[in-house]
Amino acid sequence: MDKKRNLLLTILVVVAVFVVNLLTANIFNGITNTYVVTFLVEVKCAALAVLGAVILKKLWIYRRFDTALLKKGWTAGLFDVIFPLISVLQYCVLQRQSIIITARPVEILIFVLAMFFVGIYEETLFRGLLQNGFHEFFGEDTVGHVILAVVCAGLCFGAFHLTNALKPGVSLSSAAIQALNACGAGIFYGALYFRTGKCLWYNMLIHGFHDTVTFILSGGLNGANSSSVITQSAQGGAVLSVIVSTALYTAVGLFLLRKKKVEPLLKKTETEAEEEA
Repeated sequence: MDKKRNLLLTILVVVAVFVVNLLTANIFNGITNTYVVTFLVEVKCAALAVLGAVILKKLWIYRRFDTALLKKGWTAGLFDVIFPLISVLQYCVLQRQSIIITARPVEILIFVLAMFFVGIYEETLFRGLLQNGFHEFFGEDTVGHVILAVVCAGLCFGAFHLTNALKPGVSLSSAAIQALNACGAGIFYGALYFRTGKCLWYNMLIHGFHDTVTFILSGGLNGANSSSVITQSAQGGAVLSVIVSTALYTAVGLFLLRKKKVEPLLKKTETEAEEEA
């Protein structure tokens, strides 16, 4: 009963953070510089996510991780470094297009920082709070339960991206395509989080890098806002690219959670629990 109540409470807090973010979406509209606005919005989002962790008394998500597993599993995150860079090469070499940058150096710095605050916000909510909530509910006693928790959190991660349909100029279909992509990414990030000993900081770093490259390719340093970036994903060949990306991220995530790799971690968890008892 406590596990069910704790999971429901976690879900309510995550939803509450989203609702507050939606209600306060326009508080920085008086500022003319779009880069500064984006930065302030993402800082606000990250602060609310941390507040959610405080409310749920789960600040331990930031400091409790297995250093040995991080050292062993950090290379899994390289997939999310290499894949976006391949997209850059495809864009510049195969499509013969150049990345246009009109932002000033200080604006580039603000933009990069904003993208990393996105990582703090989303990883705190969906891996730190929600995925751990599912882990506590299902248990981490079997490979199936671990995969179930990761997939549930990943699907929630994708579903919440549907709220982008509320943004001006973003259609429901565009938001749905982005949500599909987020589902795959969510499963990958969830698997990475588990395999690196639940080091949330590493997930934030990888996630922030991914968003930085993605938004630059979509014109993030040329004045494009998030609405135009989302809309681009629903145009022409971009849809096929999203489908391929979703399939790849899902496949890599599930590969990271294969029985051979996860079972030793479960045995280690059981041993630690027995020692603590």
